[in-house]
Parts: sequence; structure tokens; C-alpha cells
Amino acid sequence: MLHSLQCPRPLGPSSYRDAVPEAVHPLRQRLKGDPEVLPRPRDVALRTAFWVLPLAMTMGTMFIAALSIWFDSNRHGRYAWVPRPFRMSPDDARNVLSVIAGASITVVALVVSLTMVVLSLVATQFGPRIIRNFIRRRSSQFAIGAFVATFVYSITVLASIYSGGSEPFTPLVSTWASIGLVLTSTGLLVYYVHDLAFSVQTGNVLVGIASDLYDAIDAQLELAERTVASGDDSFVADWPGTIRTRSSGYLQVVHFDRLTELARAHDLQFHVLHDAGDFVVAGEPVIEVSTASLDEQLRRDAHDCLVLGAYRTMEQDIEFGVAQLVEIALRALSPAVNDPFTALMCIDWITDAIVRLSPGPIRLAVFRDPSGRARVLVETRTITHIIAVAYDQLRQTAADQPRVMIRLLQSIEMVAPYLEGSAYHAALRGEADAVLANARRAAPIEADALLVEAAYARAVAAFGGTP
Repeated sequence: MLHSLQCPRPLGPSSYRDAVPEAVHPLRQRLKGDPEVLPRPRDVALRTAFWVLPLAMTMGTMFIAALSIWFDSNRHGRYAWVPRPFRMSPDDARNVLSVIAGASITVVALVVSLTMVVLSLVATQFGPRIIRNFIRRRSSQFAIGAFVATFVYSITVLASIYSGGSEPFTPLVSTWASIGLVLTSTGLLVYYVHDLAFSVQTGNVLVGIASDLYDAIDAQLELAERTVASGDDSFVADWPGTIRTRSSGYLQVVHFDRLTELARAHDLQFHVLHDAGDFVVAGEPVIEVSTASLDEQLRRDAHDCLVLGAYRTMEQDIEFGVAQLVEIALRALSPAVNDPFTALMCIDWITDAIVRLSPGPIRLAVFRDPSGRARVLVETRTITHIIAVAYDQLRQTAADQPRVMIRLLQSIEMVAPYLEGSAYHAALRGEADAVLANARRAAPIEADALLVEAAYARAVAAFGGTP
């Protein structure tokens, strides 16, 4: 009985990072100090827009169609060198292009329908916030874009064919180019089906979320490194000026570099009142300013350094990435799904995310101008807050799941050596104590309680505590 419930022991702290190599999903290189690293206000929406790539592909093929028709018109009557099996009459070309156009638009409808079905299944199994991860996958955008582009190309070339008069026009090169396009589109369709089947697997969904979270952690740590440089950290005693939001929504991105440059240009200091991921109401104060004399242009420029949207994103919101993994774990533990193994996988990736946060502080404090003077004061969530987000709901929901409770304690054991400081150890100790208390109340079998207590003892010993 004891052996059947025993969860696999986690790797030691020194080997854990090697066990999850960066090759799983290499982090994108960040340009330190470059204000263009952060997305512009419209980039967040465009990044998840489904229509951008298909539209670009369609516009490109329209240009190619015009170019190929121009080439055919200049080479009209000079295709004697083309082998007989590859020549076409106007009627032959018209039939080929008509078939290609009809088949292409039919496949577009099929791909869209298949995508909608998959998105519905994903929303049910993993949660509605995961849908954006699938919408922005390039395989579906390329598949739809390729067939729409082929349809538009074929229609454009079809309109150029004429068979009346003494010199009928057959765009031979353009017609064969259309055949090449439909063959390429078919290959993209096969890849789309493969990628779709690959992407809906639970492990791959978690890896995708974790890789996005690692990018956000990487950027956040880099920003934090830039706030610890020496300089004048003095700020004004009070903040007489206030900048309020013009609309309601979630704060997605704060452009700290642009805000710092704006403060330097006007010899001001800013205090950002909200962190990425907070919901702000229209008219709510979002930035405090060191002066009360603010013109409308300065208010507009400062407000444009903030990106508000209808949903949270992971550009600067690390908590949202952890919350996505927690949500999947909670759904897996629900009676309707009853998949504790998925919950265990989510805890493993949450553990790795906290370990990646440990090398440096994520609490952004002060941004300075090139002269070293403090310009922007920021208060963000600390690792202790991330720890609470990662463990609280899971231990509350999985109190009657000894295996999950043991894995939570193993996670605490794993991250403890990486988090130095009494505040972090106190947060971990509080979580471990709460896990043990929940497990004792919910475990009806003594053997299960003994396993949880053993895992608790190892977790507390990892940061020098005593059970």
C-alpha cells in the first residue's frame, strides 16, 4: 500500500536545471537595454490575430499573379519549346484553374471548421485562456493563408484567359504556377494536421505554456538587473500629479524605457501604481507624477507607455503564466476529468518556473536615466506572491489526493535550496504546513498520512527547518 502511493522522488537541486535543458525550448535572445524588446501597444493584439498572416500571404500572391500574367502576356505565342504534354489551350487552363479555385475554398472551410472544433475541445479541457496559444500557432495560419492565397491567385489568373478573336491568350506559366501553389498548400495542410495532433497533447500544451513563461521570466529578470545599478534613488516626498486611465482593462505591458525617457525629457519622476496583470477601471489613477502642472500632451504620452487590453498576457505578467498551469491542474483534478497525472505534470513545470525565478530579484524598484537619477518608481509582485499563486489553490483543491499533496511537498523541497532568505523560507514553510494540515484532515488512511508526513519532513529540512 505504501509503495503504490509513493510518488517518484524529485531530482536534487544541483541536477534539476540540467534535467530540464534550455534545448526544450530555447529562450529568445534579449537585447539588454533596448527599449524595442518590449512590444509596442498594438503588437500584443497583432501577435494573437488570426488574420494577419493569411492576409499578407494573399496580398503577396496577388502581386505574384500580376507579375506572372505580365510575363505570360510578353511571352504569348513563344511557348513552342514547351513539351506537348505541358501545353494548354484556353479551355484547358480555364478548367484547371476552376477546379483549383473550387477545391481551395472548400479546403479553407474544412480547415476553419477543424480549427474551431479543436479550440472548443481545448477550452473545455485546458481552459479558455489557453485558446490564444493555439490561435497564434503558425501552422493553422499558414494552412488557411496558403489555400486562400491559392484561391485568389487562381481567380485572378482565370480572369485573364480569353479564347475569342484570332489570338486566344493562355497564361501557361501562371496556370502551372497555380498548380505549384495548390501542391504546396496540400503539403502545408498535411503539416497542419500533424501539428494539430501534436499540439493538443497534454505534455506539449504544458511545454508551450512553460516556454512562454520562461521568456517572461527572462525579460523580467533582465529588467530587474537594470534597476539595481548604482545612482540617486531619492524620490519626492509626495506626488501631487496624477495620470488616470482612459479606458478599463488589464494592464498588459508597461514600457519602462519610454516612461523613463519621458521623465528625463520633462525633468519629472513617475510612480507606477499598478503591476502588469492588474485590472484598472477607467478614470482610476495609474501613474503618480512629481508635479501637478501636467499638460494634456504629457498625460497622453505617459498614458501611451501603458498597454491595456481585454485579457492578461505573459509579456510582463509572470503570475498569469503560473496561473495557467494551476488552472490546468485544477481542471484535471475536477471530478468531471479526474486526471491527477496531468496535475502532477503541472506541478513539475510550476516547480521549474519558480527555480528559474530564483537567480535574481523580480521586484522592480527604480528605473534611472543615463545620468543615474531615479525617474520611475515601480512596485511589483515578489516571489512570495508567486509561491502563493502556485500552491494555494492546488493544496485547497487536492486535499483528498495524497499523491498530489506529496508532489506539492516535493516541489517545495526542490525550490527551497534556490530561494535564499528568511522571507522566502517563511513562505515555503507556511505552504508546507498548510499542505500537511489539509492532508491530515482529508486522509482517511493512516498509510497515506504517513507518506505525506514523510514528504513534509523532507521539504522542511530542505530549507533548514525542523518538522
